[in-house]
Amino acid sequence: MLARHKVLPVTAMVFCLVVFVVWHSLPGSSQIDRVRRQKTPVVRSNSTKVVLVTGAAGFIGFHLARELIGINKTVIVGLDNFNDYYDRQLKKDRAFILHTLGVTIYHEDLCHTEFLEDLFTKYKFTHVAHLAAQAGVRYSLQNPLAYIRANVECQVALLEVMRKYPVSDDGSCKVYIH
Repeated sequence: MLARHKVLPVTAMVFCLVVFVVWHSLPGSSQIDRVRRQKTPVVRSNSTKVVLVTGAAGFIGFHLARELIGINKTVIVGLDNFNDYYDRQLKKDRAFILHTLGVTIYHEDLCHTEFLEDLFTKYKFTHVAHLAAQAGVRYSLQNPLAYIRANVECQVALLEVMRKYPVSDDGSCKVYIH
């Protein structure tokens, strides 16, 4: 039992180094310039689904994206602002796992409509799973303006972009609210 604990710090350090190197190769806030330069939209057949998962580094978003990977002809794009309400390293670790599984992860604020428009133009999403939100009831009482920005303003920004760039794989719009 004791020998295992001696190996763990070295293994953890190596893992952290790998995550650090890969994390810095992941798309960041300056990714909008790269998205714009790649004017060619993502090519997909009629049966290919292209899914945007907001809050992809969060608990539910991560697990949804991971499950969607197993579906044939599905392209997954994740978006997260990596805020510090929960452990950022945990979110980075989740993003790293998704990245290694073939999910494109963007580190960007959902309220950045110019970036969203470029993303919707490039990927022509057929589905959006909007799971990004500022968690915490206590946080909403302590920081109401930040909470409203994340949970209302950014959602409205996403909805406006979705209205401008309709999300549909069959010519109709579907909204599912749980």
